[in-house]
Amino acid sequence: DRRRTVGDRGAPTGGLDPAGAGVLAVDGPEIGVGGAAGFDGDAEGQGDVGGGAGDRRAIDGASRVLQSAGEGAEGRTEAARKAIALDESLAEGHAALAHVYFHHHRWAEAEHEFRIALGLDPDSASTLQIFAIYLAIQGRFEEALQRAEAAARLAPASSLIAYTISTIHFHSGAYDEAIAAARRTLEFDKSSDASYQIMTRAYAMKGMHREAKAAFSEEVRVSSKAHPLWAAYLLARSGNHAEARAELRKWDQSHPGARYEFPYALALLECGDTNAGF
Repeated sequence: DRRRTVGDRGAPTGGLDPAGAGVLAVDGPEIGVGGAAGFDGDAEGQGDVGGGAGDRRAIDGASRVLQSAGEGAEGRTEAARKAIALDESLAEGHAALAHVYFHHHRWAEAEHEFRIALGLDPDSASTLQIFAIYLAIQGRFEEALQRAEAAARLAPASSLIAYTISTIHFHSGAYDEAIAAARRTLEFDKSSDASYQIMTRAYAMKGMHREAKAAFSEEVRVSSKAHPLWAAYLLARSGNHAEARAELRKWDQSHPGARYEFPYALALLECGDTNAGF
């Protein structure tokens, strides 16, 4: 497939997707992968990685390897291994296998395949971006930023990569940098609800409650998926515990038996209900 042109297939619209759930999953700016709790939404929707034609071939090739396998970890793993067996020098096969391992939290195997893929194609913005998320999950934030920034140099107009950088900053506790990076993402994509979510939580962590509320209002404006429970979290974070608890009670009454909701848990923690929050 490497011999075919991007025009033959049409440019892909996102990064690698092993399970139809997206490279990143976002319950707010939580780092995760493919539907795992962390980095519910599709952060790939933040924009195409936007590398050169070679990188788009890598994205498309690995994505189709995995999608053709259907559901199930074994099928996706086998599909990626078959791609490598056909030509082990193709970086996209190793990137696909790394992504499968990453999705299933097989960390050491994922890193091994990421490094092989980048050794074969060090200029793959998509692989660099996903590897950066992997490193951030391991708490290796400096390395994560180095990889994400390298991806940004290769694909400077990618809102997905800019968003990834803001998320890494947020989880490393660098809230000013997270806000600045989220603003840069919005320069590429003014409807990036996930970036407004980063700003909401970063401002809240800094104690800038008016700015946090304004950012959340923008998230609600641009996206029908903005979770109303973030309002309860902001109330709790600003010390308005009684109002926050009232919002949580209203949610319980209107959503009996609702599944786990991340902002609900955070609101409980901010209200001092540590055991219930955890």
